[in-house]
Amino acid sequence: MDHLVKRITGVINTSGVFASVLRITPDGLHTVGAQALNPTAGDTELLRLLSDPTPVPREAIPYIPETAIGVSLRHVNLTGWWNWLHNLAANTPDIGVDLDAMLFMLLGLDLRTDLLEWAGPQIATVTLPTEEVIEPEATDLDLLGETVYLVETSSQKAAQIGLKSTFVSLANAVATFADPSGGDGNPITTNREGGNIQVTSMTAFPGATISFAIAGDFAVISTNPNNLDAVIEDFAKHYSSIRPEFVNLIAEVPNNVQSINVIDTGAMLELISGEVPNQLKLLSGLGGADNLDFDA
Repeated sequence: MDHLVKRITGVINTSGVFASVLRITPDGLHTVGAQALNPTAGDTELLRLLSDPTPVPREAIPYIPETAIGVSLRHVNLTGWWNWLHNLAANTPDIGVDLDAMLFMLLGLDLRTDLLEWAGPQIATVTLPTEEVIEPEATDLDLLGETVYLVETSSQKAAQIGLKSTFVSLANAVATFADPSGGDGNPITTNREGGNIQVTSMTAFPGATISFAIAGDFAVISTNPNNLDAVIEDFAKHYSSIRPEFVNLIAEVPNNVQSINVIDTGAMLELISGEVPNQLKLLSGLGGADNLDFDA
């Protein structure tokens, strides 16, 4: 355990100190943050990843629908971070695990071929307001919530094949736990169109579905089909329905930053407050309760 504690201490120390300042302006609340890394802490690989000077790209802006209440844009070296985590697990005696081999053995997932081979460094998320109310006894599992995830692709074909293989593997694993004897646990793959773009959905068991589409240079992923459609349809309209306040705020951000977050605070708080009773309803459905008065 001593070696593991030493590695974790090195990670924390390398991460250094983070500071931020909040400014109240006529346009809203502006937050600026900076991280002072510790180059002498010993984790050179982590230091290289954290000190990557590449600024966040803005190519995901056309995917922001007018109804969006939150957006994040980031530059992330996915392969670099996976290599760091893989090396940390493999080279720490207290762990000593080959993460690639473990994922393949447990889930049949070849992460490097199915995801990292085509995934680019641009990562974005788009959060939209909820439109559905979960009723008691409902068992739909919106695992990713109201957020849609966008991952840059270097090859549309490779992304299509890789994501399908990934989600089939995950759906099979989840379905096995859900129904070890088969039956309703057999995963189902369906295809449809949204905004003239093919959408592929994997259902591990009734109520647990994840969908993806390849739109332009991004893979779009969500467990909420309405929100996924809103994002890809906005992309198909070529900037015609992007939320202008978000675009204007992003334009004011300096070009040398590594991440951007824009949030409609009022709408986000409303979403969170609405999710509390919804999650209680979901839990009551999973637990079989049918005598709770949610309007009381």
